[in-house]
Order: sequence, then C-alpha cells, then structure tokens
Amino acid sequence: MVDRCRYEWPAECLRVERRAEETAQAACCARPVADGADRCSLHAPEIAAEDSAIAAAPGDRGPSRGRRGPFTELFDGATLAGCTLRGAALAGVALRGADLRGATLTEADLRGASLRESDLREANLAGADLTDATLRDADLRGANLEGADLTDANLRATDARDANLRRATMVEVKLYRADMHKAYLGRADLTDANVESADLTKAYLGRAELTGAVLGRATLTRASLQGADLTDASIGRATLRRTTLYKAVLTDAYLGRTDLRGANCNSAELDGANLAQVDLGGANLRDANCAGVNLGRAEVSGANLRNVDLTGANLREATLSDSVLDRASLGGAICRDAKLEGVQLDGATLHGATFRNADMADASLEATHGARLTLREADLSGATLAEADLPAVDCWGTDLTDADCRGARLGGGDLRDSVLTDITVSQGTRCGEQTSAEAAADDAGAWDAIARAYNDLKGAYSEAGLVGKARRQHVLERRARGYEARANGSVTGYVQLRDGRPSVTPGQGNLAAYGAYLGSWASRVTTGFGVRPFRLTVWMLVLFAVAAVAYELDPGITEPIYYSVVTFTTAPPVDSEPTIPLVDAIALIETFGGTLLIVLLGYILGNRERF
Repeated sequence: MVDRCRYEWPAECLRVERRAEETAQAACCARPVADGADRCSLHAPEIAAEDSAIAAAPGDRGPSRGRRGPFTELFDGATLAGCTLRGAALAGVALRGADLRGATLTEADLRGASLRESDLREANLAGADLTDATLRDADLRGANLEGADLTDANLRATDARDANLRRATMVEVKLYRADMHKAYLGRADLTDANVESADLTKAYLGRAELTGAVLGRATLTRASLQGADLTDASIGRATLRRTTLYKAVLTDAYLGRTDLRGANCNSAELDGANLAQVDLGGANLRDANCAGVNLGRAEVSGANLRNVDLTGANLREATLSDSVLDRASLGGAICRDAKLEGVQLDGATLHGATFRNADMADASLEATHGARLTLREADLSGATLAEADLPAVDCWGTDLTDADCRGARLGGGDLRDSVLTDITVSQGTRCGEQTSAEAAADDAGAWDAIARAYNDLKGAYSEAGLVGKARRQHVLERRARGYEARANGSVTGYVQLRDGRPSVTPGQGNLAAYGAYLGSWASRVTTGFGVRPFRLTVWMLVLFAVAAVAYELDPGITEPIYYSVVTFTTAPPVDSEPTIPLVDAIALIETFGGTLLIVLLGYILGNRERF
C-alpha cells in the first residue's frame, strides 16, 4: 500500500491567516509521498524546486480527494518557490496558499485558477492567461505581470506593491482594497475595472485605459495618470493629491468629493465631468477643457486655471479665492453665490456668465470680455475691471466700492441699486444708457433706481474731472426722473367706485406728475436739461430764420435780416414797422423768444461749469 501525503489545506498552511468566522473549501492531498519524506513533492519543503515543478506537470498528478468544487486539480499549499512553469497548462487548478515566490509562469494558462492567498513575490507571470482567475489576498509584491490577461480576475485585497502590470489586460478586474503602491500599470487596460478603495499611491498608470472604471475612495496620491482615459469613470471620494493627470481624459467622469489638492490636470479633458464638492486647492488645470463641468460647492482656492475652458460650467457656491483664470472662457458659466475673492480673470471671456451674489472682492477682471454678463448682487469691492469689455452687464445690487473701472465698458446694462462709492473711472470708461434696466423698468421705483445709478456715475466722473462724461450722466439722470414722473402719474385714480357708483376723489389721482414729465420733456428737447447749448442754438436759428422769412414778405420792412437780428436780440427797430398784422405778431414773438433763449443760453453756459 502506497503512503499518501494527507496534507490538509488550509489547516496545515502556515502562509494562510484565516479568520475564525470565515469558511474555507478544505482539501486533503492524496498524492504518494516522496522517498524518505512524509509528504509529496508538492508539500515537502525540503524537496528541490525542480522536483516540485515536475510534480506539478501534467501526467504526475496522483488522485486527490476532498471537496474539489469547480477545480480541475488541487495544488493548495504547494511549495513551488523558484519553479519554472513556463507555458504550463494550469487552467482551473487550485493553488490556494501556494508558495510561488520567484517562480516562472510566463505564458502559463491559469484561466479560472485559484491562487487565493498564494505567495507570488517576484514571480514572473509575463504573458500569462489569468482570465477569471482568483488572486484574492495574494502577495504579488514585485511580481511581473507584463502583458498578462487578467480579464474578470479577482484581485481583491491583493498586495501588488511594486508589481509590473505594463500593458496587462484587466478588463472588469476586481481590485477592491488592493494595495498597488508604486505598481506599474502603464498602458494597462482597466476598462470597467473595480478599483474601489484600492491604494495606488505613487503608482504609474500612464496612458492606461480606465473607461467606466470604479475608483471610488481609492488612494492615488502622487500617482501618474498622464494621458490615461477615464471616460465615464467613477472616482467619487478618491484621494488624488498631487496626482498627475496631464492630458488625461475624464469626459463625463464622476469625481464628487474627490481630493485633488495640488493635482496636475494640465490640458486634461474634463468636459461634462462631475466635480461637485471636489477639493482642487492649489491644483493646476491650465489649458484644461472643463466645458459643462459641474464644480458646485467645489474648493478651487489658489488653483491655476489659466486659459481653461469653463463654458457652460456650474460653479455655484464654489470657492475660487485667489485662483488664476487669466484668459479663461466662462461663457454661460453659472457662478452664483461663488467665492471669488482676489481671483484673477484678466482677459477672460465671460459672455452670458452668471455671477449673481458672488463674492468677488479684490478680484481682477482686467481686459475681460463678457456680453450680457450677470454680476447681480455680487461683491466686487476693490475689484479691477480696467479695460474690461462687459456690454449689457447686469450689476443690479452689485457692490463696486473702490473698484477700478478705468477704460471699462459697462454700458447697456443694469446698475440699479449698485454701490458705486469711490470707483475709479477714466476717459475710456464707458457707462452710457442702462439699456437693459430701462427696457425692464415698469414702475416708478425702477426708474428711481436707474436715476440714482446715473447720479452716482455723474459724481464719479465729476470727481475725476471728466466734465463731458459727467454731463452725459446728468442728462440720463434727468431723463430717468422724467420717466419716473410719468410712471407716477394717474388719471383713473381720480374716479373711484363706491357702492357701485363712480365718485371723484382728487386725493387719489396724480395729474401733477404728468406736468412734471412734460416739463422734463420740454427741458430735454430745448436745453438738454441745462447742459447742451447746441440744442438751444438750433432753436435760436429756427426762430431767427422763420422771422426773417416772414419779414421778407412784409413791404414795410426794407431790411428783413437786420430787422430780425435787432428784434431777436433787443426790440423791433423804430425806423421800420410791419404793415401786416401777422408779421407784427411774429416780431413780438421773436422779441420774447429771443430774450428767453438768450437767458437760457446764459443759464446753460453757467450750469455746465458745475460739472
């Protein structure tokens, strides 16, 4: 009778640390014992590696007993350290807890094999086929798996520190909680892989394929993902501090609550990605494509976003304090309630962007461009808007205290209820009509707010010695006051219905407001609200010309031009008298009108010096 090995796994495998509550698929070796030993060649540690390799080869497998389950052969707990099993056919075998340190398994067929808790340190598995294999809790430190096929393999909690997985195929592989510190995965295919909670600190994944992969809560501190494809990947709550993502593709990826502090995302593709509540403090996103990205409540303080494309991005309640966004494109971006203190937006494009209620104190928007930009209720105190081109900007309720608006273009917008205290303006500052605000004004309160804004701008221009621009704001203010008066007017208020009967209530109407509006209109068309002599001069010439033509028709006036000049400036000459009653009336009108217009001209010339 031949003595059998009777090696029991996992009971006799010292390499396996099993928890008491964990069930195991037990096995008992029934191979013949080696000469002079009490174990077979696979389980006797004193047997040479070559003999173990021969024992593992096909044809030397003795019958085994135990609960084999799906396995074709049971090599559990085998000692194969340093063995050469190049190209071995080991598909479906059980090598649980086996000692394969330094073993050569290049091009080996290990499909469906179980190497759970096996020791594969420094083993060479280059080109091996590990499709659907189980390497859970295995030790792969320093192992070489270059070009290996690990499709759908289970490497949960595997220790793969310093392992080489270059160009490995790891589609749908399970790396949950695996330790891959400093592992090399350059150009590896990890499509739809599960890398959740894995440790990839300082790992190299340059140009790796991670499309649809799950890296939630994974640690990738100082890892390199340069040029990696992470399209549709899920990286929520992961740690990517100081990680290199240069030219990485993260289109439509999910990075919610991810720690990306100090990460290098230069030229990365992040369009459509979800970075809600992510921490990008001090990160580098220069030249990155972040169109349509979601950065809601994200922390982006001190980040470099020069020339970044944030078109249509959501930065609501995000913190970008002291960040640099020079020449960035934020067209249509939503920055509502964002914190942008000290941010640099010099030369940025802000067309249609919304910064409503944003804190932009001490921000720099020098030479920015942004048609129909919304800065409503934003805090821009101390901000720099020099040379900014912001036509039709919405600054309703915006705080522009101490803002530098030299050379800025802010016309056509809405400055209602904005704070314009101590703003700095220059000859190049253009703040003309608030076209947007006037188009939306539908009551007296709105026109009052518009007039106040014009008055504040008039004061700013006056203090800067820009008299012409101050006069322009004065005209716009008086015009707005006229429209305010018209909005206050009421005729129907005089007639009230009481008990179904109409009654006149003078206290409810406001015809005087219409009178104020007509007076404002008359002042505008004649004197330009007391600051435009050209309009008055036109009226003077019209009156003089009409009177001169009338005098030409009267035979009693021999010199009509002379007569009109004297009549206009003083009184009709006594040496000539009109013979036609109508001409005589025209002379009286010219005398009165000329005197009035000359007085008004003096008023205008004196009033202009107030600004």
